[in-house]
Amino acid sequence: MDRAWVDQPKPAVAAIDFGKVPPRNQAELNDDGSGMERYLRLFFDVIALAFQTDSTRVVAHNPKGESGPTFKDLTKCPYDYHTLSHHGEDAEKLRFWTMVDRIYLQQWAYFLGRLKGIPEGQGTLLDHTLAAWGTAQGEAGHALTDLPLMLCGGKGLGIKHQGHIAKKDLWVGSVWETMIDRVGMPLPGTAERPFQAGHSNGVIKEVL
Repeated sequence: MDRAWVDQPKPAVAAIDFGKVPPRNQAELNDDGSGMERYLRLFFDVIALAFQTDSTRVVAHNPKGESGPTFKDLTKCPYDYHTLSHHGEDAEKLRFWTMVDRIYLQQWAYFLGRLKGIPEGQGTLLDHTLAAWGTAQGEAGHALTDLPLMLCGGKGLGIKHQGHIAKKDLWVGSVWETMIDRVGMPLPGTAERPFQAGHSNGVIKEVL
C-alpha cells in the first residue's frame, strides 16, 4: 500500500508566514509571553503541514523546555515549568500550573482544529491521525502509571472515544501500544528487550 504513494505528487499547500524572525526565535519575540504562544502555533502549523504532505508520519513534540519564564506577563508566574510540575501540592504552584496548562491546551485545541479542517480520504486528517498529549508527571512526581493523557483523533483508524477513562495502575506504554496497533505496525521489541521495557498492559480495549 505504501508503494502506491511513492510516485504520487504531494498536495499543494500554502507556505507558512514566519515573519522576519527565524522560527527558533519566535518564543522570545515579546516579553509578555505572546511570542511563546505564536511559537507554539507555528510549530503546530508545521506539524500539520508535515502530515498533510506525507513528509513524515510520526512527530514527537516537546513544546517547551523545563527552565526559563513560563509565559511571563500572561500568567505572572514566578516559577519555571519544572518547579510547577514538582509542586508538592502547594496551592500557589497548582494555581499557576493550571494557568500555564490552559495556554498550552488552547494551542493543542488549535492543532486539532487544523487537522480536522484538512480533508483526507473519506474524512479528515484528524480522522487518520492519532495525537496524544501527555506528561510524565503524576501527583507531583515522576511516574509511569496514573498519568493524565489525551488520545485524540483516529476515528478512521478504529478509535472509539469513550470520554474520560480512569484505569488504575495502567502503564502509559499501553497508550503507545494501542496507537501502534491502530496504524498496523508490528509491535517493536524482542524477548530480551520487550516493548517499553515490559511497561505495557496491552492495548486499551475500551477505545477499540
